[in-house]
Amino acid sequence: MPPQLDIGSSYRWNRAELFATGALTLGELLDRIPGVTTYRSGWFSTPTTAAYMGEMRIRLFYDGLELDVLDERAGGVHDLVEVQLWTLEELVVERGATEIRVHMRSWRVDRTIASTRTDVYTGDEDTNIYRGYFGRRYHRGEALQLAAQQYSTESSRGGAGGDLLSLLGRFGWARRSWHADAYLLRTRRSRRLQNSEGDIDFINGLNATRTDAYVRAGFGNPDSPIWLQVVAGTSKNLASPDSGRIGSGVPGSGIPSPRLNLDSLRGRLLTPSNTHSRAQWVGTAGASLAGARLSLTGRYRVYEGRRLLSPSARASVDRKWVAATILAERVRSDSVPRSPRRGPSADTLRATDILDASVRITPLSFLSLAGAAGRRTERGAGIDSLTSNHYRGEIGVRVGSVWLSGGVMGRDTALLVAPRLFGNLYQPYREGRSVGQFAAVRGRIWKDIFADAQGSLWNQDTLRYRPKYQARSEVFVRTNWTRKFPSGNFGLLFSVRHDYRSNVRFPTSESTWVTSRQNRIISTLLEIRIVNAVVTWQYRNLLGDEFDQLPGFQMPRQVNLYGVRWDFSN
Repeated sequence: MPPQLDIGSSYRWNRAELFATGALTLGELLDRIPGVTTYRSGWFSTPTTAAYMGEMRIRLFYDGLELDVLDERAGGVHDLVEVQLWTLEELVVERGATEIRVHMRSWRVDRTIASTRTDVYTGDEDTNIYRGYFGRRYHRGEALQLAAQQYSTESSRGGAGGDLLSLLGRFGWARRSWHADAYLLRTRRSRRLQNSEGDIDFINGLNATRTDAYVRAGFGNPDSPIWLQVVAGTSKNLASPDSGRIGSGVPGSGIPSPRLNLDSLRGRLLTPSNTHSRAQWVGTAGASLAGARLSLTGRYRVYEGRRLLSPSARASVDRKWVAATILAERVRSDSVPRSPRRGPSADTLRATDILDASVRITPLSFLSLAGAAGRRTERGAGIDSLTSNHYRGEIGVRVGSVWLSGGVMGRDTALLVAPRLFGNLYQPYREGRSVGQFAAVRGRIWKDIFADAQGSLWNQDTLRYRPKYQARSEVFVRTNWTRKFPSGNFGLLFSVRHDYRSNVRFPTSESTWVTSRQNRIISTLLEIRIVNAVVTWQYRNLLGDEFDQLPGFQMPRQVNLYGVRWDFSN
């Protein structure tokens, strides 16, 4: 896990905190990060992606393995619904200058007493979610974990429904400084065909199975003076022929096209089945001394006759008044996985050189300064060499227990990749230099009342793939009410959240676009813990406003989701 260099509280969640956020997908967590804008076409089973300063630069790491996009029709853009938050023990968002890196650690067990847990949710949009966990560590160091999640939902708005079944298994062993484990996560996901308003555009259905597995062995841990780890992983995605995503509108000047014969388009344009698998070998070694750390990583991908090595090095220091990290990496990847039937294609390969440095200085207990700078050079993948410089600067002042911060972020010219998750309608867009401002309020306001708010403003009106104005504000009460319940067997969390974003332009060519509407949404979350059971209820879009995040695809109106998470031991 990288060091956290944010002003105030960091964007790090442990297992209990992840569930307490009420987030159903990774995209809903990333909404909290300044500069990030997420998009989805409906309720939580629909495609979801995110842009950082307008660029689809979100990288995902799961137990050290980088999660690759294996569906060739996604155009190299992650569908964040694929990330199974329920399997995690810890999640850290690293705000690099050039990209967002999400580091995830899977759920582990450390007790010899068997522990189980059951989660049951139900709510509007015919939504039902079930989870079950079992975990135990044995006296000779063995560990066994089994878990599963199943959900289903059926929305009346354009058919935005779907279901999922995900299975997890791990067997491990640890003794002193040595440890090894084998892990498997298999997910079958389906999604209905989704029509836009007026049947002008649609997102085709999905029926896919993804399997991620690895074998890992290591010595020590990153807090040890010396540590090393080797991981051999494999990922496979199987998508059936009905899982294509075809955008059928051809709008001009921001005006949607007339209604087209969608049935003929579906039959004529469906993409054949695509099945892709790849192996990933990762070797990591590191050393720690007096708050300073150094790690070296080699990431070796093998697939469809190709062998690509991506080396990286990270150095960091974390002291009382200063923390800093520098990352140098060469990423060798295939931007759009290919069907084996098409044979090799040299122009799909790309090499990206990343140099990213971040620092936080706290000269006084109530004053903190943070900054990041980076350069990204990309070659190949059918484009000319493109070098882009990124930066971010921020200053924060602590008033009582609340951090008030603000700053500026920007980048040079960049090629904004189209989110092909939503079809072929949207096009890449080369955008010039861009500068934005952001501000945040985070921390304890008074006693058990907290705030977590951030907003951003960009300096031009011709933005693509992000709004000019965006804000997320949350005020919440979090308490164990120890005066009444000194045993600690009671907990309360109640939050009210307001989300706002102005219009967003999605380019269909260099000079034409479609636009999503601005929206203001209020939602609430209530959680009550009694001993080891947590009763939860979230009410989204309290006022029932009509809005969309993707042009023409209406988001749900008022949605209730409630349930219980219950832990058992022995």
